[in-house]
Amino acid sequence: MASWNVLHRVHDENWGSDIATRWPDEAARIAAVTAWIAERPEQVIALQEVSGDQLASLRSALSDKDIHALRYPRVPRPRNGTTPLQDPTEHLVLVLDEPGREIAAESFENDPGNGALAVETAGVVIVTPT
Repeated sequence: MASWNVLHRVHDENWGSDIATRWPDEAARIAAVTAWIAERPEQVIALQEVSGDQLASLRSALSDKDIHALRYPRVPRPRNGTTPLQDPTEHLVLVLDEPGREIAAESFENDPGNGALAVETAGVVIVTPT
C-alpha cells in the first residue's frame, strides 16, 4: 500500500507551497501524477487532496483499476485570482488493483475538508482518513 498527499492546486497556491512554481502548467502536473501512479507496483494507493481534474485523469488513464472517491462538501477557493482547474472539487481517493466494495465514505462533521473512505477488497478492509 502507498499513500500520497498530491496537494490540491488551490491549497498549494493559498498556502505558498512551491508546486505551482515547479509545475506552472497544472494539466502537465496532473498528467505526471497520473503517469507516476500508473507505474506504481502497490495494489492499493491512497491519495489525499485530489482535485476533480486529477480524479478525471486517473479514471481516464487507469481504466484497469478500481477507483473509489469521497468528494468533500467543501470546495477549495483561491484567496487570490482564479484557479487553472476545470473541476476544483476535492476528493479522498483509493486506487485498487482488484475490485472493491465501498463500505463507508464520510466527511468529518467538524471539518468538511477531511473525512474517511473505507473499501473492502480481496477480503481486506482499507480505511484511509485525512
